[in-house]
Amino acid sequence: MNITQKNNNDLTSIISIELAKEDYENKVNQALSHQAKNASIKGFRQGKVPKNLVKKMYGTSILVDVINREIDNQMRQYIQDNKLELLGQPIPAENETQPEFDINNLGDYKFDYRIGLKPDVDVSFVEKQPSYKQYEISIDDELVDKEVEHILKNFGDVQNPTENPDGKDAVEVTLKELDEDGNVKEGGYEHSTAFGYDQLKLKKDQKAVGKLAVNESFAPFNIYRAFDKDKEDIAKQLLELDPEMMEQTGEAFELTLNKINRVGEAELNQDLFDKVYGEGKVKSEEEMREKIKENLSNYFGQASDNQLKNDIYTAILKDAKVELPDEFLKDWLTISRENEENGKFSREEIEKEYNGFADNLKSSLVFGAIAEKGELNVEFDELKEKVKDNLIQQFRQYGMPLEDNEEMLDGMVQRFMQDEKQVRQTHDQLMDDKIFNYLKENAKLSNKVVTLEEFNSLNEEK
Repeated sequence: MNITQKNNNDLTSIISIELAKEDYENKVNQALSHQAKNASIKGFRQGKVPKNLVKKMYGTSILVDVINREIDNQMRQYIQDNKLELLGQPIPAENETQPEFDINNLGDYKFDYRIGLKPDVDVSFVEKQPSYKQYEISIDDELVDKEVEHILKNFGDVQNPTENPDGKDAVEVTLKELDEDGNVKEGGYEHSTAFGYDQLKLKKDQKAVGKLAVNESFAPFNIYRAFDKDKEDIAKQLLELDPEMMEQTGEAFELTLNKINRVGEAELNQDLFDKVYGEGKVKSEEEMREKIKENLSNYFGQASDNQLKNDIYTAILKDAKVELPDEFLKDWLTISRENEENGKFSREEIEKEYNGFADNLKSSLVFGAIAEKGELNVEFDELKEKVKDNLIQQFRQYGMPLEDNEEMLDGMVQRFMQDEKQVRQTHDQLMDDKIFNYLKENAKLSNKVVTLEEFNSLNEEK
């Protein structure tokens, strides 16, 4: 076995792997023996199939499998040992032709692969402390009055009307799978779940659910078209289906309304203060208004930070000089998409999409380099706590204090932590926060006080 690497001038290399007969012959013989022991061929008892017959029937395909595994293993080990940081995956070199494989004539082989190398990204601009404007939004009595009105509407007692859900109501429903004729399927999937009425994205679903009284039903209800979420997220979060069960379960259901949860308008009294801020922490309307100012200040501070983040990120990406192995990446994308779509994808389509892909990749490389420079990382406990906080905030919108039911909350956190997509999104959210804070700490900021209207106008202009 011999592996060599030849670097080019365009962030690509050619890796050549020379595979001698003695490197793989024993593994081929072992695979043939294993196949002979397990082959089921008419006229022979299992385990008694002659090795020569197995070699004749399966030999070449076994040879190809063994060589491919050997090449993959050696390539992976070489990349790891040499600490190569790649873009995409290795692809056959342009002049590479598929060798002739013959189980009866084993020989030496040489394979050439192209790899795309991750470029060096200059993030020295962080040390130059660039200047940015930090906006401070002023808070007047009118804003506080509107927030008082909002609190009265959202922190009243939960009522359970018996018909016609609407607005911010949370509905509890039972879903029963339908057959092809639109009837409840015998032995079909049945599940009880809950969602916010305002999460329904189709007017026909809003209208149908809005006409229901408790214990009334309507069908068909296509759950995968009803919400503005990915199909996999709907299956996991609302139906609690794993991928295998999702494939076996239909999309149309009968929906039965079990319960309506509606938050009525509250009275301005101590019970409300305790419910919103905790027992005894606020004791008068005046204290409540001061608390509102404090909360608005925090909220507007976040909005101001978001504006600052946009300004910083825009400036960084505008000035960042990131070279990419463009032709290699286009070739890799073409091969990958052809494999995914059985050859029904053209190079012309890759050319149309490439600029957007390249911009996203450059952005990822820049912020990855910033995270590396700042030695930023996300710990597991941070990740779990963020998932928990996101769930609490999500359910609080519908008057459902999930933090009061620790058992349910812990169960939902565990399910979300098993969802690779959700974990990745939360990780990226936390890392984005860490990168922004790091850049903010290393920038020169000048403060400017503006009204909310002025701030909103600035955002519209940008």
